[in-house]
Amino acid sequence: IINNILFCLDHGTESGWLVDPNERLVMSFLPQQQPKSYQGEEVLPTVSILPDLQLSVNTVFSYFTMN
Repeated sequence: IINNILFCLDHGTESGWLVDPNERLVMSFLPQQQPKSYQGEEVLPTVSILPDLQLSVNTVFSYFTMN
């Protein structure tokens, strides 16, 4: 999965997220930067197509548990 994210970044993708449900964390990948991990109430980086969207990791995981 990480190789796919890196490939996309090398070909113009703005960012990538790796969502790890076992650890309940999200890793953010941005071009020319080290990956950064986020947990709990930490807010994920915004993307240009949705600049006002503020998502915490807990919010992302709450979407997975909705029925």
